[in-house]
Amino acid sequence: MDLTEGAEILAGRFGRAALLSLKDRLTAHAHAQTHLIIKLGGPDQVFVVDGQTVPLTADRAVVVNPWQEHHYTPTDTAAISSYLALYINPGWLRRASDLFDGCGLPGFFERPSIRVDERAQGLARELRDLIHALEGRNERAEDVIVALMTHFVRAENAGRKAAQGFVDFRIRRAVEQMQDNPDQQYDLDALARSVGLSRSRFNVLFKDTVGVGPGIYGNAIRIEAAVSALADRASAQDVAADLGFSSPGNFNRFFRYHTGVSPAKFKRSLHDIG
Repeated sequence: MDLTEGAEILAGRFGRAALLSLKDRLTAHAHAQTHLIIKLGGPDQVFVVDGQTVPLTADRAVVVNPWQEHHYTPTDTAAISSYLALYINPGWLRRASDLFDGCGLPGFFERPSIRVDERAQGLARELRDLIHALEGRNERAEDVIVALMTHFVRAENAGRKAAQGFVDFRIRRAVEQMQDNPDQQYDLDALARSVGLSRSRFNVLFKDTVGVGPGIYGNAIRIEAAVSALADRASAQDVAADLGFSSPGNFNRFFRYHTGVSPAKFKRSLHDIG
C-alpha cells in the first residue's frame, strides 16, 4: 500500500522541501537535518517527538532538532492531511546567518511545537507554490526557507540551550564506523565491543551523546545514503543491493516507513535545483 496520495520534493544545497499527503504511520526515526513540518490542509494530527505528543494544526507546526527521535501515527484517517516538510542542512543554515549558530546541535529549539502566525503561513504558501512551479525555484526557494527559519528562530528565541555536540571519543569512533559503512546492518554488540563498551553502556552513552539510540542513528544513515543514490538516478533495486537489503521489497518498506513515500515515488517526485 502506498503511504501517500501525492508527493513533490525539491532538493538543493539547503536539503529537501517536500509536499506530502500522508495517510499512514511513519516509524520512529531521526534526521541529521533540522526538520520542520507545517500542515497545509486536512484534519489536525499529532507527531510524537522524544515521547512528547505535539499537535500539528493550522496554527501549530512541529520542529525537530537534528537527532531527535520522532514518529507519526494519524489520529484521523477519514481524510488525508497534507504537509510542507523541510529537512534543512544545519551547515547551510549556519552559512546563511550567524543567527543559526548551534542549529545542528541538540536543544537548539527548546520546544517541538511552534506557533504559525500569518507571516509564517504566507511564507509556507509561497514555498509550496515554488515547489509546484516549473521555473524560477532556485534562489527564491532558498530565500523563503531562510526567511521562514529566521522567523521561527526569532519567535522562539531559539539557540540559547544548544548542547556542545559529541563529547565521548568512543561514541565518536562508533559514529564514524557507522557513517563509513551505510551498507551494513549493524551488529551493535560487535560495534560496542570495538569501542571498548558493554552493549548496555554503549546504548546509554550513545543516546546521551548523540540524542538517539544507535539503531535509529544507523537507520538514518542508510536513509540518507538511499536518498542520495536515488537523487543520482540509481534504481531502487540497485540501491537496495548496495545498502545490503535482502530484497527490494524489504528496502521499499524500510524507505516508505521512514520517509512517507516509496523509493520510486521519491525518485519521480524529486526536482533538484542544485
